[in-house]
This record gives sequence, C-alpha cells and structure tokens, in this order.
Amino acid sequence: MKYVMLTKPDTENISDVFYSVTIPPDTTPEGVLDRWNNLALSSPVIGKIFSGYSNVMLGSVWNEESNTLTMAEGISADQAFSPEANYYALLVNNVIGGIIKTKSRKHEIEKFTAAFADPITIIALEDDHPADVGYTYNGSTFFAPETL
Repeated sequence: MKYVMLTKPDTENISDVFYSVTIPPDTTPEGVLDRWNNLALSSPVIGKIFSGYSNVMLGSVWNEESNTLTMAEGISADQAFSPEANYYALLVNNVIGGIIKTKSRKHEIEKFTAAFADPITIIALEDDHPADVGYTYNGSTFFAPETL
C-alpha cells in the first residue's frame, strides 16, 4: 500500500502532498499496515514533532497542557526511541499511532513543521498510484505538479 499525507485544504479546497510512503505487504512487520490503515481511516490526524522528548513510542499519550508523553501501560521504557533525534508523530485522540523518522535536514523539519500546523489527512492508495510529494489534491482527484 501507498500512503500520502496531505496538508489542510486551502481556501480553494486544494491540499498538497508533502510526504508519501509505500509499504510492501510481503516484507512489512506484522501490524504496520494495520496502523497505517487506522491512521488513514482516522484522518484528519494531528502531527507533532518530538525532539528531545522521552517516551516517544507507539501508544504513548500526549498531554498538551504539560507538554509530556506518557508511555502506554505494559510497555517497557527500553522500547522508546532515543530523545536525541527528531520524530514526526501522528496522533489519534492524543495517542501516537504512527512515527516517521526522516533525515533531520532543515528542509525536512521546515516541511513537517508547516504541514503539522494544522491537522493532516492520510490517504491509502494502491502501490502504483502516481500521486507523490508535489502533487495536489482537490478532495477527489490528484494533480501532478506540471498540471498546475
């Protein structure tokens, strides 16, 4: 399956594809496709960038008031990601349902920061669908960058 992430629609109802990932079902660990499908079904979701945070892991709960993450019950602290890196987390009802780790280049951080300013939408597509970063979406159709 291929998943694309879209920015909040603008005043003309156009969203930008700012991230895409293709997850091959034959070689993917169990549960990964289910998590991504859940994120797509739960869209729009909240995106958060966690840098320097402890307890970054699937199932952790984000507390907006205290700016803290609490691990889900029954999860060992050694399963948490290192607080020295940037993680792009996707939250459903303040629970981390997905984590993306990319290179921490200035461009990547700026791209995710801008996209995560508002809730984002995740759409599941067939692997061979042409939509990718740079495409736009009007709520029903994807448009290649050269058609703008």
